[in-house]
Amino acid sequence: MLLSHSFPVWFGACRVNGLKMQSISCLSFLLLLTCMASQGLPFRVQDVPPLPAINHQGGILRWNADPHTVDDVERSLDGGLRYSISGGSYEAFLAEFQWEGTAPTVNEFQEAIEHAFADWEQVDPATGLGTELRFVPDLETPVVLVPPQRSLEEGARLNPGAEIDILGVPLANSFLRGRAVIYGDPVTSSVTLTSGVSDYQAVVISGADVHMANDNIWASLDEFRLVLSHELGHAIGLADVDLSSEDSPTRTMFYDDNFDNTSDDSAHKTLTNSFAELIDPLDPNNTAALNLYELCDNSDDRCVSRPGVDTPGVDIHMETSFQVRAPGPQNDDFAGRQFLYPFVRVTGDFDADEQLTVNDVDLLISEVDAEQPRLWFDLNSDQAVDVNDVGIWVKHLQNTWIGDANLDGEFNSGDFIEVFQAGKYETDTVASWAEGDWNGDQRFDSGDFIAAFQDGGYERGPRLGFAAVSVPEPLGMWLPIALLGILFRHRRR
Repeated sequence: MLLSHSFPVWFGACRVNGLKMQSISCLSFLLLLTCMASQGLPFRVQDVPPLPAINHQGGILRWNADPHTVDDVERSLDGGLRYSISGGSYEAFLAEFQWEGTAPTVNEFQEAIEHAFADWEQVDPATGLGTELRFVPDLETPVVLVPPQRSLEEGARLNPGAEIDILGVPLANSFLRGRAVIYGDPVTSSVTLTSGVSDYQAVVISGADVHMANDNIWASLDEFRLVLSHELGHAIGLADVDLSSEDSPTRTMFYDDNFDNTSDDSAHKTLTNSFAELIDPLDPNNTAALNLYELCDNSDDRCVSRPGVDTPGVDIHMETSFQVRAPGPQNDDFAGRQFLYPFVRVTGDFDADEQLTVNDVDLLISEVDAEQPRLWFDLNSDQAVDVNDVGIWVKHLQNTWIGDANLDGEFNSGDFIEVFQAGKYETDTVASWAEGDWNGDQRFDSGDFIAAFQDGGYERGPRLGFAAVSVPEPLGMWLPIALLGILFRHRRR
C-alpha cells in the first residue's frame, strides 16, 4: 500500500513491441507500471533506501511469513496471500477486456489467471527448491481502485481490498498492458523469513494492486497470462531486471553469482545458469556466493551496451517489454524468489512438499535414468545419481526396507499384493516404486526381488533396530515364492 510518508515511488511504464521504457519519480511508497521484456539480466528486487523522516531503516520489500496486521487488517503470507478480481467473478472480469478474434471462455480465462499465480508456487525445476508462497482466491472481498497518490498527504498505507487486487483499468497507452501498485507498512521494519528467521530487516509489503489494461485489445489469452504472471512477480517484491533510470536508487544493479560480460558467450553462460541453491536461506541478503553487478541498457544514453543485455537466449520473466517465450519464471526468477522467500529443503524431499513420499523416490529413480541427472538428487555426495542414492533414500531417510512398496515401514505380503495388482510384472513397461521397481531400472521384474531379498527385510517388521540383517530366514521366503508361483501359472493361462 502507498505510505502516508515519504517512501519513494517509481512509475515505470512498460511497453510491448520493444519500445523503450520510460520512468519518472514521485513521492509516496512504491508504484510499478510494467509489462514484459526483450532484454535479459539476473534478478533484481525492490530496495527502498533508509527514510530518516519516519525513522525507517528501509530495505528490501518482502511479505511477512508470520501473521501481520496493518490497521487491524491481516496482511501476510500466513494462510496464503488472498486475491480478488474486479466484478467479483471470472465472468464479470472477462467482460471488461477486448480480444483479437474470439474471446476466451470463462473457464479458459479462470484457468489462465490461476496458472499465473501457480507460476510462482511451482518447484524450481533446476534446483528442486519449493516455496512457502501460496495464493488463495477471495472473490467475495470487493476490489477497490485507489486513486493515484501524488503527495505525502494523500498517501494511503493500506489497499482496502484483498491482499492482492486484480483490476481492469484503462492505462491510456496503446502499448501498455499491465502495472503493479505495491503498498508498504511504514511502521514495521522487519519480517520473519519463510526459512524461520525472525526480525529480519525489510520493508514489509502490506498489499498489492495489479492493473490490467482494459482499453487495449489483447492479442491472446497467453499474452494476458504472461503479463499477469509478470505483475505478480512485482507483487511479491521482484523488480524489473532491465529497468534503467537515473532517478532509481538501485538503477541497473542486479544480483548474480558469476556474471561475466567479456563476450556474448560468457554472458549467456553466466546469465542462464541456475544459482537459487547458492542463496543462504538464513541470511539471503548477505549470501556469500552472490554479488551485485551494474549494467546499463540501450535506453540509457550515458552507457555503452555490453554483452549480456541483448545476448540471444537470455530470457528472464521479470523483464519489461513483451517477447514471445515460454511463460513463467526462469532460472534467475526462481533465484529471486528464493532470495525473497527462502525455502529450506528437506533432504530427499524432491517434490518440495515437506514430506518423504512415494513420489519422491519415483522422482529419484527417474533421475537415475536421466541423461544428465541433476546433482541435488545425489544423496551420498559422490557426484553421481544412481541406485546407491535410491538405497540411501529408502534405508536411511525413510528408514524402511527395499521392497516396502507402500512405504508403511515394513516389507511384507501386503507389498507383494500391491505390486502384483498393478499388473506391471515382466511387461517391460515403466513401473514406479509402488508398482514393483525396487532396483531403480523403472521396470518390475525378477531383479527387483533379488534387490529386495538381499536387503533382508521381508517380514522383519520396522527397520528400526535391524542395523545389520542378512538374507531372510528360509521360512520367511516361502510366502513370496509361493505367491510368485501362483502368479506365474495365472499368467501362462
